Parts: sequence; C-alpha cells; structure tokens
Amino acid sequence: ILAGPCRSRAAKDATAWCDWPQHTSSQKPAQENDGTFNVEVCIVATQNYRNEYSDYVVMTAYFGAMINSVNMIFEDMTDPKVLFQLNGVTVWNSSKVISYVEQLVDGPKTRSTMMELVRTGCFGICDVVALITRDKIAVKQGRVKGTASGATHDGEGSIERLRYKVPDATTCPSSEGYLMGKGDPLDPRKYTLSACSKNQIRERYRTLRPMCKTVKAEPYERTKEFPGKNMTPNMLCTYLLGNGAAPSSESNYSKCNLICCNFQREDAGSLCTAHKLLDGMACSNGKTCRKGVCREASWENHISSVGCTPGV
Repeated sequence: ILAGPCRSRAAKDATAWCDWPQHTSSQKPAQENDGTFNVEVCIVATQNYRNEYSDYVVMTAYFGAMINSVNMIFEDMTDPKVLFQLNGVTVWNSSKVISYVEQLVDGPKTRSTMMELVRTGCFGICDVVALITRDKIAVKQGRVKGTASGATHDGEGSIERLRYKVPDATTCPSSEGYLMGKGDPLDPRKYTLSACSKNQIRERYRTLRPMCKTVKAEPYERTKEFPGKNMTPNMLCTYLLGNGAAPSSESNYSKCNLICCNFQREDAGSLCTAHKLLDGMACSNGKTCRKGVCREASWENHISSVGCTPGV
C-alpha cells in the first residue's frame, strides 16, 4: 500500500499518532535539482513482517536491496532520470493504524489513514510511504513502482481518465507486458517501462512544484546488495507459497524462470505459480539474473542509498 503527497509536513498534533520509534535520515538544506526525479521513500513494516527477519538490520538491508532493483527498472528512463532513495524504516503494531474487513486489510481505508500520518510528518521526510505487511489485502495490488512516480496502468482507457495527460499516453496495450501492463509474468519486459509510462512520468515531473524536485534528506550509507543474494529457489518458493513449497521441474533457470508448487496446502488446495528469479540470484554457469535475464551482469551502477540504523 502506497501513500504520500509531495512532502510530509509536521503538524502540532503529530505526537498523538507518532508514538513508535522512528529511524530516518537527517534533514539537509534543499539541494539544487540536476534534472533527476529523486523519489524519497519511507517504508513502514508491520510487526508480523518484521518477525520474518532475524533482526532489524537484516530487514532494513533487504529493503535497500529492493530499492536497488527498483532503480534498475528505471535505468533507461531519461529526461528526467529517476532514482529512488530510502529515507527511513518504521516498525509498528499493525492493529494501531491498519483497518481490517473480514480479517483482510482494508486497502482504501488504511491508505487514507496513512495519508493523514504522512501529512502530520510521522515518517519524516518522504515523497512516498510504502506499507509492507504479511497480512492479506482485500484489494488487488497494482504495479506500485510505476504509480509512485506518476504512471497509470497501460491500456487503462481514454486520455480523459489520465491524471497526467500527454498525447500518446494511451497507445500502449496492457498485453504488451511492460511493468504497468499485464501479460506473461515471465516476460522480461515486466522489468521495463512502456513509452506511455515514461511520458506520463515526464509530465508529472514537469508539473511538480520546485520544492518537490529537491532532495530534502541526507542519504544513508550505500548497500551493494540485491534481493537475490544468498537466495535459493527453494527459499523463494517457501516465501511465496509457504511451507511445503518447492521448485517444479518445469523451472528454467537459464531463463530466470521459476515455477513454484505447493501440494501440501490443506486449506486452499494445490497451487503452482510462475515467477522470475530475483535480481542477483544464480541462474546458470556462474551467471546471475538481472531484470529477468540470465547474464554476466554488472551491478555497480545501481547501488542505492539505504538506512541500516539498528532499531526496533
């Protein structure tokens, strides 16, 4: 779930809500914009998600690795260049702010509450706040990476429905399978933006107020990690489908294609799902997966700034 206006702003009643530990970057004088769309991100993890990790530092480092993968998706975006930066991580008790409906997270209501928290400055300096939880959500989750920077889903409809209207913003069918479309989950184009998405992002950047184009927070220390480091297909399948899940013999690692199956799900029946191996996972002959393709990849140009401050 994503929430966030241009920048959070402190309010007098913020302390009534913000009674959890915060681990955020420090503020700095506004930095003159160099033509880069810097998206400053704060992550809120629920306690049940935090419990999946041995400690806070490990979890935060993984968030930094995820930011690295997101930046690779935007690597061919120009005018402006887009970079995501992790400004802070907060852990909270999900029952405090998350709303539920029939034991599922009520997405719209929870997002509304988070928007109010962002406005009161609870999470520090953020353009976007992402809520991460192990709970199931009652609404379908969209392609949040693109929506965070201004793009709507490919093939969504007429230009009148778009928030950021550019002449050719509706010429990309969803079936082409780019990040903001549908199509084959194993298509490497899932790791790239369509021309329509790029043009909408450019239009959003063009219309932003100057204060929204400046970097307001000091970056944390850099991480060189990517989500797939030390991750095996068995581990990924277990994470995706639960205990008892394992890779299928139909998986094709040379193409970074993973088929996970779990035939031991007593409550919901057998299930097999298709996924791409994570960035940095080994695929074949000493190569690693990068944006859904098995290759000898260079990672140095996609290192993010990430907070690794010990916390909750």
